[in-house]
Amino acid sequence: MHKLERFEEAITRFNIAKNIRDEIDDPDVASTTNWFGDCFLQFKEHEDALKNFKEAIERRQQQSNEPKTDSMLTLFH
Repeated sequence: MHKLERFEEAITRFNIAKNIRDEIDDPDVASTTNWFGDCFLQFKEHEDALKNFKEAIERRQQQSNEPKTDSMLTLFH
């Protein structure tokens, strides 16, 4: 299987996992969202990747009540 085909499959699976974790309010949804964004990077779909990275940061902030830092967002940019 070609590398990009594997990432395409991963996107499908991470999307399913994200939806399930959202439904059950699982704190690991932030990690899933982060990996979801990473898959989009492989396809150079930067807007989708950044959207997911921002969501992951916001979810982590909600879980820990820590402020979102500019350094985290800069890393994803």
